Order: sequence, then C-alpha cells, then structure tokens
Amino acid sequence: MEPEWEFWTKTIYDPAIFWAMVTAVATVTLVFATIGLVWIGLIPLVRNRKAELAERFKEELLTPSAKGIFFLAAHGFLTLWLISNRGSAK
Repeated sequence: MEPEWEFWTKTIYDPAIFWAMVTAVATVTLVFATIGLVWIGLIPLVRNRKAELAERFKEELLTPSAKGIFFLAAHGFLTLWLISNRGSAK
C-alpha cells in the first residue's frame, strides 16, 4: 500500500485515532458555528437592547428637572466647586 493511503486507512480503522479525529472536527465545526451565530445574531441584538435600555431609562426614570441638570452639565453650564479643608487638620 502507498504511504499516503496507509495514513488514511490507519486513521479510519484505528478507533482511538478515528474518534480523536471526529472529536477534533466536531470541535472546530462547533467553534465556527458559535462564532458565526454570535457575529450574525447576538451582537446586533445586544446593540439594540442597549439602545432600547438607554431610551427607556431616559424616558421613564429622568424627571424634567433631572433632564435640565443633565442638559446644563452636558453643555458646560455647570461648574463644580470643591471646598477643601487643607489647613484645618488638628
């Protein structure tokens, strides 16, 4: 028998090598299928859910006065003054 065919016959007929090959092929197939499903289905779903959650948070949980404060802070109209007591340590 030719050497290249000997490799294939040994691989198919030896149970330990055969099942190791089947396991390796199945693992690679599952990894690619998982990556494909995540790439195609899950990533856009997560992006939509994040946007939906942010919109619901903005609409339902923020009161008009809180919206006004966030608007002022976002446009730089609020300043934060920190009062430190550096010299008063006793």
